[in-house]
Amino acid sequence: MLVAALVLAFVAFLALVNFVLTSADWSLYLLFAAAGLGMVLFIIDGFRKRKPDIGDAEEDVGKPSL
Repeated sequence: MLVAALVLAFVAFLALVNFVLTSADWSLYLLFAAAGLGMVLFIIDGFRKRKPDIGDAEEDVGKPSL
């Protein structure tokens, strides 16, 4: 998911460059859509990495603690 967020950041950068050069409205819409979706994916990726996996917790139940 992080790779997708980075790709969307690159798409947003290209849309920004295109908007500056041509002042086309569609590139501005693409910029905000790509940037917004990239931020959402980045936040989701962060939450998925912070939250402990339930499957890992179930596997640790039978193991003796040190």
